[in-house]
Amino acid sequence: QQKPGVCPELPKGTIGLCAEFCSGDQSCPNDLKCCSNGCGHSCQSPVFIESDSGSQVKHGKDKHI
Repeated sequence: QQKPGVCPELPKGTIGLCAEFCSGDQSCPNDLKCCSNGCGHSCQSPVFIESDSGSQVKHGKDKHI
């Protein structure tokens, strides 16, 4: 089950720890999402943006295993 929001975009060339700290959004506490860190995956705060109409829309790219 996916949680609301999207994973933050990684700056080009980012390399995180090559370890799997989560295996999907359901494995992260609270509102955190399981996102790529540049090599492995870790629980991160989701990103939201608002459209001109005031509703939330997705921004960025979801990356899932």
